[in-house]
Amino acid sequence: MAYVRIAVALLLTTFAVSGCVPPELDWRYRRAVLDMRSSSLPGVIGSLAVVGNVDSYAFTKDNLWIVFAAPTRRGLPVNRFAKIDLQYNRFVDLYAVDGFADAALATGFDSIWLGEGLGGQKLHRIDPSTGAIVASIEIPRNPVAVATGFGGVWVLAAERVEKFINITMSIKHLALFKIDPKNNAIVKVIRLPIEKIPYWPDLGGRIEIVDGYVWVSFKDGAIFRIDPETNKVLNSFANREDAISGKAAYRSILSEQKKMLKQATATLGSPVYAVASGMGTFWAFTHGSKESGNPRITWIMRLDPTAIGTGNSVPLPGQDMSK
Repeated sequence: MAYVRIAVALLLTTFAVSGCVPPELDWRYRRAVLDMRSSSLPGVIGSLAVVGNVDSYAFTKDNLWIVFAAPTRRGLPVNRFAKIDLQYNRFVDLYAVDGFADAALATGFDSIWLGEGLGGQKLHRIDPSTGAIVASIEIPRNPVAVATGFGGVWVLAAERVEKFINITMSIKHLALFKIDPKNNAIVKVIRLPIEKIPYWPDLGGRIEIVDGYVWVSFKDGAIFRIDPETNKVLNSFANREDAISGKAAYRSILSEQKKMLKQATATLGSPVYAVASGMGTFWAFTHGSKESGNPRITWIMRLDPTAIGTGNSVPLPGQDMSK
């Protein structure tokens, strides 16, 4: 009987411990990470897989940095920040940040800048030599896009949040925040003329620094052009076709994006949702084929630069422009 009681106690303890695993740590049991390895696909130098959706990425020296939405036992994923050491083919998972989707990365001013995305309220400044957060700037809500240029860090986020007893009641307006990297402070807030704020999964956007202007793009095709000197919105376009007919530089970027995505999709034989340029090669992000792909897994493919042409642009988040 004593052995039976001990066995039952151990069994109950096991169930109790397993039931107490924090949902935020569930990524440890569901992720699948492979070192960059060779591939039999023509034009593919190597690949690795990450369980979760890679929302943004950045390059510094020998490292590829990513922020990905890792699945959990809850309904919403958790954003995690990771480094891929390309010199030694090592995946280094660093830490979680608030938010559950559409996080953003950018480099500039000797730092990596991480916007927490949907559900987040901070822009983090990260030391690329250590991966540690050295400063955090409070943002009202949902910092979903980040870019650097014109002496500042630009963040797309909600301008104001209305709360009742720490419960978010509503989110008011979308704005472009300018951060001074010298003191890590918000120095300008530019409200965007958007009547209806899109909600997830349609909220994500992108910031481009092109031809002397700051451009803010949304998934539905709406684009705004901002003068960084006056901090005023100069133009707004209802859709991408209107926008690219007005600016040659912006049209060139979108054309290059579409070309790269088509070529990467043809090379891999599966839909590619983003392409980046870095380390002398090109990088394609895909969930696999339409028939057998898994939206919870992102394959990062390193491609021979001769396979998909030239260019430095990346597409608007979440859009398959290869069609």
